[in-house]
Amino acid sequence: MPELILPETYELEYHAKLLGDARTMAFRPGTVDFPEEQYDRFCEYWFAEENPAERMFRLIYCEGCGYFVGEVSYERVAEDSAELTLIIQKDLRESGYGGWTLKEIARIAQENGIRTLRVTVNPETNESLEFLLKRGFSKIEKDAEKAVLCASCDKLAKGEKRALEEICCCCRKKAE
Repeated sequence: MPELILPETYELEYHAKLLGDARTMAFRPGTVDFPEEQYDRFCEYWFAEENPAERMFRLIYCEGCGYFVGEVSYERVAEDSAELTLIIQKDLRESGYGGWTLKEIARIAQENGIRTLRVTVNPETNESLEFLLKRGFSKIEKDAEKAVLCASCDKLAKGEKRALEEICCCCRKKAE
């Protein structure tokens, strides 16, 4: 079963791995370099005085599989809305992790006074657009460089519920 965990500094290696993988990062225009020298600054910004009403970052860990599968974060950009980033490792997509995480992070954001989540993606990544539109996001802006989508936390938090055995292959095998 997946869970959102606050990472230890050394676990940011997984964050770096995600950001550096071109296939995983295809929803954005390119990869992002995240060297170890930036870990402390990242931790200070996201975790030192963590306030989920303003920002939150978590790694997605599947206890059944025993490894990280992605990450999620949001940061308030207006009184009642936040910018969301959801990254699921490319080879682990279509296993239920994204839908589960979207629902969970929307519930957390809503509990912290955020009513709307916005997402910015590369407009040429049909996989990302399809995933978000299917779960209740709607386009509010699109040009050649980006597509901005928006959805209410209430709608997302009530989203599709999946049974444990639908979440991942390892958990499915254990449930059988």
